[in-house]
Amino acid sequence: MFFEIAAFSLASLALLPPSASLTVTAQQPASSIQITQGGTYSGHWTSNDPEVAAITIHTDQAVVIRDSTVTGRGNLIYIDGDKTGAHVTIENVTGTALDPRVNGASRGAFVLATGVTALIVQHCSIAGATFGVKVVASTPSTLRILNNLATNLEDRASDGHGGLLPLRPRLGHFVILDHVVAQSGAEIAWNQVVQTIGQTSTEDMINIYESAGSKASPIDVHDNFLEGASSAVPGKSYTGTALIADGGDGPNSAPTAFVLFENNQIVATAGSAIGIAYGHDIAARDNRVVSCGEDASGHLYAWGANAVVIWNYYKSPQFFNNTITSTTGGMIGPAPNHQFKAQDSWFNPAGNTDPSNAIRDNKFTDPCLVNGALNLHAEDAERANWAAKLAAAHQSVGAPQSSTH
Repeated sequence: MFFEIAAFSLASLALLPPSASLTVTAQQPASSIQITQGGTYSGHWTSNDPEVAAITIHTDQAVVIRDSTVTGRGNLIYIDGDKTGAHVTIENVTGTALDPRVNGASRGAFVLATGVTALIVQHCSIAGATFGVKVVASTPSTLRILNNLATNLEDRASDGHGGLLPLRPRLGHFVILDHVVAQSGAEIAWNQVVQTIGQTSTEDMINIYESAGSKASPIDVHDNFLEGASSAVPGKSYTGTALIADGGDGPNSAPTAFVLFENNQIVATAGSAIGIAYGHDIAARDNRVVSCGEDASGHLYAWGANAVVIWNYYKSPQFFNNTITSTTGGMIGPAPNHQFKAQDSWFNPAGNTDPSNAIRDNKFTDPCLVNGALNLHAEDAERANWAAKLAAAHQSVGAPQSSTH
């Protein structure tokens, strides 16, 4: 049976038989929706309550959210699998996170998913959220986050009156996989994330946290463009990394494992560009970092950061077979007496006694530093290289109605 509904209420939706194949199209702006039945949904969904997601999905039946706009003061799309796990595709959706208007509260996620068996997020545009895509406690057979555009993510707290406090209740990310076991692998690719240094706040742009692929099918993070990882909170040291394999040190911590970072471009980051801080069998190869350490207004950033880092930060006994190779470009940071220096790699020897861990065969040329002076045009050139790369690969980013490509 096939249904098409142009304008509907949740009460009428509840009358549909549970076995129906459902298509819902909301032609006028609608309030929040709770989806408990599989089908394809398109419309304009919003929630002014920071405790209520604009879209809540609670079913194991296949759900597609397509050609939609979503706004909200909390999470925009919340997915909670029922028994066997949710199967959700989100494509061509524009999501805008709004100020929660609650003192001390932070904005929500574009997608917050738990208990998913299959999740695809592709060709979406995301603005202002604390998280782009956060996947928690899941064992997906399919996980793909592709061709999305994220701008000015924000993890600072609201002052309740439309402004921001110098507080970060939850450190934000564009993508974080948190306790995800993806034996069939996962793909995070062809995404563009751009932050404005000094005006926005996020932590790691892509964080693989106590999550693992498999030896045959790793979590593959490739061909992403990540610019401006930073936080505008004054007086606080910035601990974010553009790409990181991360974890914890608790008794129940699972090792991050079988992750591949390759062919990514990282521009103008206040923190380190690529870090391996936890786990085993993690490889970063053929990535490019171009970070000049100073923005157009003369503001200095990248204090103590490095282009690539291997550091067994949590002193885990399962820290082995981690490599960073074939990185190009380089990172520049401030030096005494108004000088600048290359900050290309750092290998912490204290906790890295396993000989299978290595930073080797990288080719840093530091295009941001020419005859001791900064060359900010190197970052402009890297942005142009990304645009050319997208065109050559016939790729585009963002929802069609809001993408700049």
